[in-house]
Amino acid sequence: MFGVIMSLLNLTRLYFSNQKIELGFFITFNFISALIFGVVSYFVGKGKIVKEYGEGD
Repeated sequence: MFGVIMSLLNLTRLYFSNQKIELGFFITFNFISALIFGVVSYFVGKGKIVKEYGEGD
């Protein structure tokens, strides 16, 4: 949710500063950053669960 709000604020800033908005680049950049964040969050969460419950006990 935080990423969506920040993306909308960034689009608003670009619109009011009269800069060219390249929507394809914007969407691709946000998708890649969200994917990286999701993968890192998954492995951090998985590591905490494995550490808490033990892997082979």
